[in-house]
Amino acid sequence: MLSYPFGKKKSPTPGTIKEVATGVYWLRMSLPFALDHINLWLLEDEDGWTIIDTGINSNQTREAWEKIAVDFLNNKPVKRIIVTHLHPDHIGLAGWMTEYFNCPLWISKKEYELCAKILEVTRNPILQTAIQFYQSAGYNKTNSNFRV
Repeated sequence: MLSYPFGKKKSPTPGTIKEVATGVYWLRMSLPFALDHINLWLLEDEDGWTIIDTGINSNQTREAWEKIAVDFLNNKPVKRIIVTHLHPDHIGLAGWMTEYFNCPLWISKKEYELCAKILEVTRNPILQTAIQFYQSAGYNKTNSNFRV
Protein backbone atom coordinates (compact mmCIF):
# COMPACT_ATOMS: atom_id res chain seq x y z
CA MET A 1 0.00 0.00 0.00
CA LEU A 2 1.32 3.44 -0.91
CA SER A 3 1.79 6.04 1.79
CA TYR A 4 1.35 9.68 0.77
CA PRO A 5 3.28 11.95 3.17
CA PHE A 6 1.13 14.98 2.30
CA GLY A 7 -2.07 13.09 1.57
CA LYS A 8 -3.08 11.97 -1.91
CA LYS A 9 -5.41 14.94 -2.35
CA LYS A 10 -2.71 17.43 -1.34
CA SER A 11 -0.47 16.83 -4.36
CA PRO A 12 0.21 19.94 -6.42
CA THR A 13 -1.90 20.29 -9.53
CA PRO A 14 0.11 20.32 -12.79
CA GLY A 15 2.02 23.57 -13.20
CA THR A 16 1.69 24.56 -9.52
CA ILE A 17 4.23 24.38 -6.70
CA LYS A 18 4.04 23.09 -3.14
CA GLU A 19 6.72 23.70 -0.50
CA VAL A 20 7.50 20.40 1.26
CA ALA A 21 10.44 21.60 3.39
CA THR A 22 12.38 24.83 3.71
CA GLY A 23 13.81 25.52 0.26
CA VAL A 24 12.39 22.30 -1.26
CA TYR A 25 9.47 22.63 -3.66
CA TRP A 26 7.43 19.92 -5.35
CA LEU A 27 5.79 20.55 -8.70
CA ARG A 28 4.00 18.45 -11.27
CA MET A 29 3.89 18.70 -15.03
CA SER A 30 1.28 17.03 -17.20
CA LEU A 31 2.16 14.13 -19.50
CA PRO A 32 0.23 13.15 -22.63
CA PHE A 33 -0.04 9.42 -21.85
CA ALA A 34 -1.35 6.96 -19.22
CA LEU A 35 1.03 8.16 -16.54
CA ASP A 36 -0.49 11.64 -16.68
CA HIS A 37 2.09 13.59 -14.66
CA ILE A 38 5.71 13.75 -13.55
CA ASN A 39 6.96 15.02 -10.21
CA LEU A 40 9.74 17.59 -10.46
CA TRP A 41 11.66 19.50 -7.81
CA LEU A 42 13.00 23.00 -7.20
CA LEU A 43 15.72 23.58 -4.60
CA GLU A 44 16.29 27.11 -3.38
CA ASP A 45 19.42 28.44 -1.71
CA GLU A 46 20.57 31.96 -0.90
CA ASP A 47 21.67 32.90 -4.39
CA GLY A 48 19.62 30.80 -6.77
CA TRP A 49 17.75 27.67 -7.78
CA THR A 50 18.45 24.08 -8.77
CA ILE A 51 15.88 22.32 -10.94
CA ILE A 52 15.59 18.53 -10.74
CA ASP A 53 14.34 17.11 -14.06
CA THR A 54 12.60 19.07 -16.80
CA GLY A 55 9.34 17.51 -17.94
CA ILE A 56 8.50 16.36 -21.43
CA ASN A 57 9.26 18.45 -24.52
CA SER A 58 5.87 20.10 -25.17
CA ASN A 59 4.46 23.58 -25.56
CA GLN A 60 2.38 23.05 -22.41
CA THR A 61 5.47 22.23 -20.32
CA ARG A 62 7.48 25.14 -21.76
CA GLU A 63 4.61 27.52 -20.94
CA ALA A 64 4.43 26.15 -17.39
CA TRP A 65 8.18 26.74 -16.87
CA GLU A 66 7.90 30.28 -18.27
CA LYS A 67 5.07 30.99 -15.82
CA ILE A 68 7.05 29.52 -12.91
CA ALA A 69 10.08 31.65 -13.86
CA VAL A 70 8.00 34.82 -13.80
CA ASP A 71 5.66 34.06 -10.88
CA PHE A 72 7.83 32.05 -8.51
CA LEU A 73 11.60 32.28 -8.91
CA ASN A 74 11.78 35.80 -7.44
CA ASN A 75 14.41 37.02 -9.92
CA LYS A 76 16.95 34.52 -8.53
CA PRO A 77 18.91 32.72 -11.25
CA VAL A 78 18.66 29.04 -11.99
CA LYS A 79 22.20 27.84 -11.25
CA ARG A 80 21.86 24.31 -12.63
CA ILE A 81 19.44 21.73 -13.96
CA ILE A 82 19.98 18.16 -12.82
CA VAL A 83 18.61 15.35 -14.98
CA THR A 84 18.20 12.09 -13.08
CA HIS A 85 17.97 9.85 -16.17
CA LEU A 86 17.20 9.80 -19.89
CA HIS A 87 13.45 9.15 -19.90
CA PRO A 88 11.76 11.77 -22.10
CA ASP A 89 9.72 13.15 -19.19
CA HIS A 90 12.92 13.77 -17.21
CA ILE A 91 15.23 15.15 -19.92
CA GLY A 92 12.78 16.26 -22.62
CA LEU A 93 13.22 20.01 -22.16
CA ALA A 94 16.90 19.95 -21.18
CA GLY A 95 18.14 21.82 -24.24
CA TRP A 96 15.41 24.45 -24.15
CA MET A 97 15.72 24.97 -20.37
CA THR A 98 19.51 25.36 -20.33
CA GLU A 99 19.16 28.06 -22.97
CA TYR A 100 16.10 29.69 -21.36
CA PHE A 101 17.71 29.83 -17.90
CA ASN A 102 21.29 30.20 -19.23
CA CYS A 103 22.62 27.50 -16.92
CA PRO A 104 24.48 24.19 -17.14
CA LEU A 105 22.89 20.77 -17.29
CA TRP A 106 24.20 18.20 -14.84
CA ILE A 107 23.81 14.55 -15.81
CA SER A 108 25.63 11.39 -14.75
CA LYS A 109 28.56 10.25 -16.83
CA LYS A 110 26.82 6.95 -17.69
CA GLU A 111 23.64 8.65 -18.89
CA TYR A 112 25.67 11.17 -20.90
CA GLU A 113 27.72 8.40 -22.49
CA LEU A 114 24.59 6.44 -23.39
CA CYS A 115 23.17 9.52 -25.09
CA ALA A 116 26.43 10.09 -26.96
CA LYS A 117 26.57 6.47 -28.13
CA ILE A 118 23.01 6.62 -29.42
CA LEU A 119 23.81 9.79 -31.33
CA GLU A 120 26.99 8.38 -32.91
CA VAL A 121 25.19 5.51 -34.65
CA THR A 122 23.32 6.94 -37.62
CA ARG A 123 22.74 4.11 -40.13
CA ASN A 124 20.12 2.03 -38.32
CA PRO A 125 16.59 3.49 -38.79
CA ILE A 126 15.57 2.55 -35.24
CA LEU A 127 18.60 4.35 -33.82
CA GLN A 128 17.95 7.29 -36.15
CA THR A 129 14.62 7.72 -34.35
CA ALA A 130 16.45 7.73 -31.01
CA ILE A 131 18.95 10.27 -32.34
CA GLN A 132 16.15 12.57 -33.44
CA PHE A 133 14.57 12.28 -29.99
CA TYR A 134 17.75 13.25 -28.14
CA GLN A 135 18.44 16.10 -30.54
CA SER A 136 14.89 17.39 -29.92
CA ALA A 137 15.74 17.26 -26.21
CA GLY A 138 18.66 19.61 -26.89
CA TYR A 139 21.65 17.27 -27.12
CA ASN A 140 24.54 18.65 -29.14
CA LYS A 141 28.15 17.51 -28.74
CA THR A 142 29.36 21.10 -28.88
CA ASN A 143 26.78 22.42 -26.42
CA SER A 144 28.87 23.64 -23.48
CA ASN A 145 25.79 23.61 -21.23
CA PHE A 146 26.01 19.81 -20.96
CA ARG A 147 28.06 18.74 -17.94
CA VAL A 148 29.12 15.27 -16.89
